Amino acid sequence: KAPVSYKEMLKKELEYKDSLHFKKDEAYWQGQFQPGNEPIYTGINGYEPLEKARKKHKNPDYRSAATVSLFSKGAHEIQLIPKDMVDSMRKYSSEKRVPIQTMVMLAYRSYLSKVNRREKDVMYFTTIARRATLAEKNSGGSRVQFMPFRTILEENMTFQGALEALSERQSSIYKHANYDSLKCIALFNSVYGKKQTYGYCSGSLTFQPVPLKGPNGVKIHTKWYGNGAAPSNFYITIMDDDGSGALRGYYEYQTKVVSRERILDYHEYMLRLIDTGVRNPDITIGELLDI
Repeated sequence: KAPVSYKEMLKKELEYKDSLHFKKDEAYWQGQFQPGNEPIYTGINGYEPLEKARKKHKNPDYRSAATVSLFSKGAHEIQLIPKDMVDSMRKYSSEKRVPIQTMVMLAYRSYLSKVNRREKDVMYFTTIARRATLAEKNSGGSRVQFMPFRTILEENMTFQGALEALSERQSSIYKHANYDSLKCIALFNSVYGKKQTYGYCSGSLTFQPVPLKGPNGVKIHTKWYGNGAAPSNFYITIMDDDGSGALRGYYEYQTKVVSRERILDYHEYMLRLIDTGVRNPDITIGELLDI
């Protein structure tokens, strides 16, 4: 079939900017960023960058650390979430009525908490593919938003409770995900001054486990190639492993900031957390930080 006209999609995008929906989305994001409610840096390598920033600004309560560079060499690593674990995740998801994605999100934010003195306030970027309608899916082009995703979880919260909280938070953000990512960042920066969003979010997470299958059962093989650069410290994409039943994790990272050993340490922790949680939904977030 011929693709849907992208011009029609573009017209709708332009109309959105003058709509009531846009005003509601903007009001939502303005409400997310308030003076006196500043987030705190939680990087993949721990709190050292924040300590350096505090010394530089001579302020022990400083909460931002600039760690992103557009001129950094990058590399990527591929690691799997095994099929048997994915099967357990799907079963748990069906029985407990929580999205599989939230298990990956919980592992991501828990690791950042773990290496940052058990900080309960964690923020990173979540990417959102804006392809809700058939017309959007079939019109070509790329429409992806990246939004700051902040969670504050107490250590006495259970694994299941945390998944429910993340699911609720995710749903809240997705309702307002048509808002321009760059406008969202501009709002953030207008509230917290010169401290950029990247001074709090050192990484991003994408979850897109759409089964990769060709017509009539034809198998598909995908492969990623790096261009040798990475603008952020740490970026993960979790997607289908070409029909094997596993999930494939693509890790892109700045080689001058993040080591391959750190990537492997994170991946192993993610597997431990998911495996432990689905076996024991009542285990607490605090206990998961110690596994």
